[in-house]
Amino acid sequence: MCGSRVMVTTRREDVAPVQPRFVSYVHRILPLRDNDAWEFFCKKAFPNELGQCPSHLDSLARNLVEKCEGLPLAIATLGGIKSSKKSIAEWKRVRDNLAWELSNNPSLELMRTILLLSYHNPPFQLKHCSLYCSLLPEDYEIRRNRISRLWMAGVLEMGNDILPEAVAKSYLMELISRSLLQVKERNEFGMPWSFKMHDLV
Repeated sequence: MCGSRVMVTTRREDVAPVQPRFVSYVHRILPLRDNDAWEFFCKKAFPNELGQCPSHLDSLARNLVEKCEGLPLAIATLGGIKSSKKSIAEWKRVRDNLAWELSNNPSLELMRTILLLSYHNPPFQLKHCSLYCSLLPEDYEIRRNRISRLWMAGVLEMGNDILPEAVAKSYLMELISRSLLQVKERNEFGMPWSFKMHDLV
């Protein structure tokens, strides 16, 4: 029908490739900017204070917002949980043990379920590579060449007719397309040069 539109939402860029018979447009949703993320979090976490963060919680609150890295769902979920928590000790516990909270706090079940979607779908070998990255320290900037060599040394299954470097590269691009890794820097050809795991992953 003339004038009809089809909208597809997906976590993977290769699900909706450009079709030659249709005019396609890919809109990539970007994370919230720092100021917008902070304002959104404060509205959720401090409704009784009209969205103003108390001074004694400012540092802890900003740490939590940084861990969300602009993801609206994460900001809304953590903000909602913290709206009922007033003590500094409770705020510190969530900040310092966010991975534990995601696994054990029923209030975070929705966010945990959505994060696990990216992990459960990949093939077996891709999961191994993802888990290998999780052994690195939090916020560690991973260089493409280094992680490729580490994968080749102990994780990748080598084929007879495919170079191990090519396998490592394809796995890396797949993890990026599934949002399990975030690109931090690209080379002059647009290829990912360094990346990191999201704090919530």
